[in-house]
Amino acid sequence: MPIMAPNVERLAKDDAYFVSSNLMALRNTRVGNLMGLCSMTLPTGVPGCGIMFNGQAGGEGRLLRLAAAAERALA
Repeated sequence: MPIMAPNVERLAKDDAYFVSSNLMALRNTRVGNLMGLCSMTLPTGVPGCGIMFNGQAGGEGRLLRLAAAAERALA
């Protein structure tokens, strides 16, 4: 079953749900964040699924060009 976005109303009202949902989202970016990398995620058209690209620190321009090329190739 695909992972869907969390319920926004419940996020605002339920602290435990917010923490759990936040940790689930952060698990995908934690390694890049700890290493100081830049990242970009492209949607795949499948709910709850994307393709993440990581680039070197300060390499946002190159990462944007890579993501644009990948988006064209996947379209």
